[in-house]
Amino acid sequence: MRRRVQISFLSVFLTMLTVAFATALMVRVRSYSVTTATESAASSTTAATASAAQRSKASPVSFEPLPAQGTTMTTSSVPVATTSSAAATTRAQRFRELLAAGISAIAPSAAPAAHELAAPPKPVATPPQTKPPAPVSRPSTRPQGSMAGGSAAGGSNQPGISNENKPKPPSNDPRDPNSDTAPPQLLSIVFDPPAVQDGGDTTLVVTATDDLSGIRGISGTLTSPNGKAVQGFAQQREGETMRYTSRIHIPEKAEEGLWKVSFLTMSDMATNSVTLSAAQGTLPPTALLKVSSSASDSTAPTLRNVWLERRAMRAGEHNTLFVDALDEKSGIHLVAAVFLSPSKLARFGVGCQKGANDIYQCDVFPPQCLDCGDWTLEQVQMQDNANNFATVRAENPTVAAIRLNITGDSCDNTPPALQGLQLSRAEIFMGRDEPVIEVIAQVTDDSCGIGGVSGQVVGPGSSSSGTFFSFQQRDGNTYVGTIRLHANSARGVWRVQSVTVNDKGQNLKIYYSNDPLLARASFTVK
Repeated sequence: MRRRVQISFLSVFLTMLTVAFATALMVRVRSYSVTTATESAASSTTAATASAAQRSKASPVSFEPLPAQGTTMTTSSVPVATTSSAAATTRAQRFRELLAAGISAIAPSAAPAAHELAAPPKPVATPPQTKPPAPVSRPSTRPQGSMAGGSAAGGSNQPGISNENKPKPPSNDPRDPNSDTAPPQLLSIVFDPPAVQDGGDTTLVVTATDDLSGIRGISGTLTSPNGKAVQGFAQQREGETMRYTSRIHIPEKAEEGLWKVSFLTMSDMATNSVTLSAAQGTLPPTALLKVSSSASDSTAPTLRNVWLERRAMRAGEHNTLFVDALDEKSGIHLVAAVFLSPSKLARFGVGCQKGANDIYQCDVFPPQCLDCGDWTLEQVQMQDNANNFATVRAENPTVAAIRLNITGDSCDNTPPALQGLQLSRAEIFMGRDEPVIEVIAQVTDDSCGIGGVSGQVVGPGSSSSGTFFSFQQRDGNTYVGTIRLHANSARGVWRVQSVTVNDKGQNLKIYYSNDPLLARASFTVK
């Protein structure tokens, strides 16, 4: 008979209680491990961020602007727990999600530290058309504000700083749109017809333009093939066109061949000028004229002899200089001579007429008051009917031998003296002021008396050739010159380049801009 085993209720209860306790203890231990790892990782990340912020506050570090939206901050060496079981894998995944959530929460808290130390880049904003621009303020080294959300496109809606509509003061910038600093521009040059016979005429047609002030004048020289015949010309404008023409006569027996425009000078109303030359290749090949001649003359006259009627005279008396010159082909057209004073500061010229036996006679009438002593013959100028020109100077023994002794009651070998120079104003505001400057000069002379005062003013820029002006006596030793500018005259500093003074004895002196008397003779056009 089998014995029946009886299990008491108390034993079963205690056993189940023990199993439940053990299970609860195991779950508690595992849960504690996950929480500890999560808090440790988050604490490590927070500490790293705080440490970076403290280092930033400790030293002046330049921070780059925050990246554009969508960028995530990164931290170094985030520990990740790994296990081989499926449950551990699930817990590890949960752990990474917790870490990711922790970093997302930490990242925004670190951004203000960077904003406090460095200003974000200024937003580029277009000023609203309906609002005036904000006033210009001094630049500040403090931050101008923070960018919301870390985006470079964010920021204030205030209009950007602009001076576009602010009233501008008068400008002295040579690039001012009303400032003419460019000389006229040559568009074309042509002879019509391009070939002529000697004794015939042709028309030189120049087409040119100027950007602002307009063309003032166009002139130049026409030169024979060997360069001995030189002929000047000045262009005239045709109505309101850009064409400037001149009628050119080619003399009989002119040298045969290609005549060329050797120089062409163009100037505008604002004193800008340019000189184009055949030698420098700045003139087009159309600036050539073909000349045919039945008796081509390419030789200038020759000087055979020169002498004086009397080698000594008094001022105010009459004397005669004789010139024996020869030209075998076209014949002599012009003879003239120039005398130079003993001090070499004065000159006077004489014109000659053809006399008996083809000898040219030159009447000599020196000034009443002059430099007394031996005057020398400086040069003899001769031109034939084919325009061939020759100048014979003191290097020629025949010319060097001529001495004319002149005496007089009033002898003066000193030119006038410029004592002072001042301008009526230092600035001209175009559009507001009348573009006129007065130049006041104090000039004295010791004997003969002042014969004339003139000056030259030059504008800014390399293309300004300047303009000449004359002085009128106001009273005593005060002479006043007037400079009138064009409305498009170049903005900038204008200077009195030179002042020329001469007396009635032809003694002459030129004061240049490097002279202390002219050091402050300048004004500004704005």
